[in-house]
Amino acid sequence: LIAELTGAEIAPGAVDVDQGRTVREVRLRPARVNRVLGTDLHQERMVGLLERIGLEWRRRDPDGVTFAIPGFRPDLEREIDLIEEVARLHGYDEIPAARTTPLPFLARPARSHEHDRFISRLKTALVGLGLREAITSSLVSDSMVGLMAEGTPVRTLNAISTEMTTLRTSLVPGLLRVVAHNRNHGETELRLFEIGRVYTSGGASDGPVPGFDERERLVIALSGRRHDGWDESAAQTDGLDLKGIVDGLLSKIFLDKSGLVEYVRETGSGEAGLRLDLQGAAAGYLMRAPKSLAEAFDLRAPVFLADLDLAVLARAAEAVELRQQPLPRYPALRRDLAVVVPASVPAGELVRVARDAAGELLRRVEPFDVFTGAALGEANKSIALTFDLRADDRTLTDADADTVLRRVQTALTTEFGALLRDGHDPTADSQATS
Repeated sequence: LIAELTGAEIAPGAVDVDQGRTVREVRLRPARVNRVLGTDLHQERMVGLLERIGLEWRRRDPDGVTFAIPGFRPDLEREIDLIEEVARLHGYDEIPAARTTPLPFLARPARSHEHDRFISRLKTALVGLGLREAITSSLVSDSMVGLMAEGTPVRTLNAISTEMTTLRTSLVPGLLRVVAHNRNHGETELRLFEIGRVYTSGGASDGPVPGFDERERLVIALSGRRHDGWDESAAQTDGLDLKGIVDGLLSKIFLDKSGLVEYVRETGSGEAGLRLDLQGAAAGYLMRAPKSLAEAFDLRAPVFLADLDLAVLARAAEAVELRQQPLPRYPALRRDLAVVVPASVPAGELVRVARDAAGELLRRVEPFDVFTGAALGEANKSIALTFDLRADDRTLTDADADTVLRRVQTALTTEFGALLRDGHDPTADSQATS
């Protein structure tokens, strides 16, 4: 046809140009074949099957056979391709059906298992406190990241959409979006939590990728009425409800020596909140959702938030030494102590100093009354503390309690300049409890 259409002359003979092709080789391990197929074939059987389809073996040893792959079989590239040919040639009906499937066991560090158990304990405790778990995407939009200035964000190189351009730096915006979605659909009584990772770039990092920081956080969100029911006049959730849930969570993991300190966040909203301190480390904050965040999600009802660092919680929980002890055989003495201190002194600091000064007889101390008035002056306030004292080997006397109260009073005076409230005699409040 070429000669007819173009007038060309056909040269006699044929020319074969060697393209320098190399013979491909693939190694087959009989042990691997039997493990994949669930068979018990010998090496000779496998070699015989593959030789039927034009494969030639080049090298053999007890552990495997290396085959030369002919050019007309470009589909045979890997060992698993040869295993498939062995299965086909041997006959699928000849391969027994497996009753069990072996699974590889990959040992994980003990710390990882401990961490998983710790997260499970937290979730169980939070569900027991009446909260529901929410799960949000770790990929968010630039506008969502901008709502909470929490370090330098990590942006994706090839974003799926404009709503998934950046790794979240905080769990708070995502959980607030869940709150807004539920309220818009008629669910107004909300008690939610989420445990997840947040990501930032730059600075020192002990994470898996140098230059990037990856941390786990726990966020709690409360909104709506305190109790869902027929009573439409039920009180609304407030910051005390949030504090009660956080205290309940900490007690579940035996962290009852926490402190709350009022402060203004350096990042985020800039509004005042409460910082949670555990064993000298900042573990997170509690606050009402600031106006800027509420407006971003069109939230008209107040939302109360707790944002906690799981690494700090885990370290504090690991440091707790649990000891079992029998039920008390002797009654407790309850004493009250009212002191006047500067108005700027937090009640939590008074409790901390009182606990350290009371000694081994102390079983519980907490504030139960705060008084302010013209009689004390605008710069002062009165805080009353109640103490439960008990010994394991005897019944305490009033003298024992007086000694503890005087020691506490001295410590409070030294630390805060505390004075006994006028007319209050701490040695006259002895009350036996069983």
